[in-house]
Amino acid sequence: MMKFTPTWESGFIIKGKDDERNIYFVSKVNATSGRFRKVGLDQIKLDPNQN
Repeated sequence: MMKFTPTWESGFIIKGKDDERNIYFVSKVNATSGRFRKVGLDQIKLDPNQN
């Protein structure tokens, strides 16, 4: 099972269990619907308020 790590107010970062490179950003909207969006490390470092 994936561990939830709270980050920005807008959502969570989820790291894959077996591969640290599998990183997902989950917004509150996506979390309620169960959808995950995979992002790269460079994307995570961006300002979370940018769209």
